[in-house]
Amino acid sequence: ETVHGLLLLECDLKNRLLRWTGPVAGMRLGELRNDVILEIETANCRPDLSNGTNVTFFLNEATLPVDLTSIDAAGVISVHLALPYRPEEGETWVKWKVDTWADASQDPRELGIPVYAIRLTQPEKAEPV
Repeated sequence: ETVHGLLLLECDLKNRLLRWTGPVAGMRLGELRNDVILEIETANCRPDLSNGTNVTFFLNEATLPVDLTSIDAAGVISVHLALPYRPEEGETWVKWKVDTWADASQDPRELGIPVYAIRLTQPEKAEPV
């Protein structure tokens, strides 16, 4: 996995390590054989992300529908990387575009998403009815 668009490693006010992305960032995942969930842990450092209206995710060149993305109360953004949006074979790229954080008025950088951790998980299977 290769992440592009990350700023330098820094500490938050609670002395936890994080990296901000710029307004446009992405990562190369290589070839995915199954659907996966991309999770980006943000620790709610940017509360305006919670409604999901100011961030757009792309899988290769396709814009992902909003219903494949969610953010929980802990600030973990989950993006379902599923067919038909991910390729059946070949390299997979996840990219995102986010509004520059307006509350960062004291910081001259164009900040996107605060990243504490990124992980891939398997989607939960629905229980049979």
